[in-house]
Amino acid sequence: MLIELWERLRGYDKWQRIEATVRSSTVAEVEVGHHRDGSPMMEWQNSCTLVWRGAKGGEQLDDFSVFQSSPLFQLYEGQKVTILCDPADPGRYFFPELQRSRAMRAMQTALIFIVVLGLLLLYLWLRISAKLYR
Repeated sequence: MLIELWERLRGYDKWQRIEATVRSSTVAEVEVGHHRDGSPMMEWQNSCTLVWRGAKGGEQLDDFSVFQSSPLFQLYEGQKVTILCDPADPGRYFFPELQRSRAMRAMQTALIFIVVLGLLLLYLWLRISAKLYR
């Protein structure tokens, strides 16, 4: 529902629906950070190239990457997806599923941050209150 509202606000709902093809799809394990001991944190990532023909017939392409938690991680070469293409500029496109996937990952990251911060503040509050009431 939020994606549809975003489409209307940005004017994407007036763009042309076009079928794009996944030209390449490469799955690899990538480093996304480090643990406390310095060892790398690894996560699976799928790097894809989309190709489509704009309203004027020219071939357009773009690359994007998603992590294993995204439904788009399952994309494979030759698979068809629907995108919204700007009629005035065929190189500009909007891929609703990609936007949804990125929004979900951002929300998960923010939620984890809030929970960790809350636990830290609770711990500090308990420590300070224990010292005050001794």
